[in-house]
Amino acid sequence: MNHYAVIDLGTNTFHLLIAVPAHSGFKVLYKERRFVKLAENGIERIGEIPYQRGLNAIHHFNDVLKEHQIQEVRAFGTAALRTASNGQQFIEEVQQQTGIVVQLISGDREAALIHKGVVQALPAIAENILIMDIGGGSVEFIISNQAHVFGHRVFQLV
Repeated sequence: MNHYAVIDLGTNTFHLLIAVPAHSGFKVLYKERRFVKLAENGIERIGEIPYQRGLNAIHHFNDVLKEHQIQEVRAFGTAALRTASNGQQFIEEVQQQTGIVVQLISGDREAALIHKGVVQALPAIAENILIMDIGGGSVEFIISNQAHVFGHRVFQLV
């Protein structure tokens, strides 16, 4: 059975999720979050200590991936890595040290993924809804229904 893994590199927390396909979506086998607080010293640049916390979290997640014999992982970087002057350096260092390729996603792509996750987690939605995701580096407001995003706004924090 195929195992799937995803890492969300957020501004305050990094999340690892490992799952397998199930009859109604996915069955979670493992999930963990690590508090990294990348923007502890401001969102313009990741400070030395938060930078190292982030790398330590990724190394730990990489060990977990090996334990679960995960061959392929999708990793996404969000607001702090988009904004920080050394965000790209962090992404490159993660790949050099672990082989994990981090895809830096736009605020628009982040909003689309948030919508997809919310509507999959809820029962069928017949009406329009407002989804609000308050992260450490950005806030997304998404107006949608089950099938379509009608509009969204991304606001950077700080």
